Amino acid sequence: MLVTERFGIGTEIIKGFEEGTLYEGKVVGYRDIYYRIKYEDDDEEELEHGQVYKYLKARAIKETGRKGLDFFRINAPKIDSESFGHNFPTRPNDQCMIITFQNIGPQKKTLHCFNSKQTSRAFRESKASIALYAEPSLNEKSLPRNERFHERMREFNEGSLSFLNNNENIEGHQDWKRRGGTAITAESNIMTHFHSKGKDQHNLGRWTWMRFRGRQGVYLRVISAYKPCKNRTGNHSVWTQQVNYFQKKGM
Repeated sequence: MLVTERFGIGTEIIKGFEEGTLYEGKVVGYRDIYYRIKYEDDDEEELEHGQVYKYLKARAIKETGRKGLDFFRINAPKIDSESFGHNFPTRPNDQCMIITFQNIGPQKKTLHCFNSKQTSRAFRESKASIALYAEPSLNEKSLPRNERFHERMREFNEGSLSFLNNNENIEGHQDWKRRGGTAITAESNIMTHFHSKGKDQHNLGRWTWMRFRGRQGVYLRVISAYKPCKNRTGNHSVWTQQVNYFQKKGM
């Protein structure tokens, strides 16, 4: 897997938001593995390395037109998989297992599209026992059962279990798309130790967990959690969803 150096202060990106507007931004700082981005409207958010790389491509798309857009659409799953840091192990060591985390970003409506298949295939090829996902952005209650995340992941991972949660507190029209959410997939071998699963108590999709039972009464709880960056652009951003919920609750 590619090992990449950090982008420098002042690196420029272009990111599209939910209302269809493109905003230019720059890297203005770092926090741990995250980049602090400041946009032209003075709004700020934090992005991971792969996201910054992806939005660098967005600048090229704007300049090259449709040809660039087609190239980006085909290569986006590969771009999102690039990372920096230590090389990813090709297989787990003895008495160990691999657990991965990925912000997979908004998934498509159907399991038959390239991105859905790539997500399922990537888990199989990772040799991981458990994968943690953030921001799948699927409202499963508005999807047929055979199109839900669990069925998508089983296409290349027979016997696996997937559990996805999103914000269940939005009233009105229930579209299949809903920004945010978290998910976990466990492969078939680790499922022999499966004990239980759950989610955050406010039903906001902020975290999803699975619990596994090992030898001598030892338990392991694995949690996929997502903390939204402050983002006031768009009425349906994850930040806005959660602010609205807690304000209504007087919290």
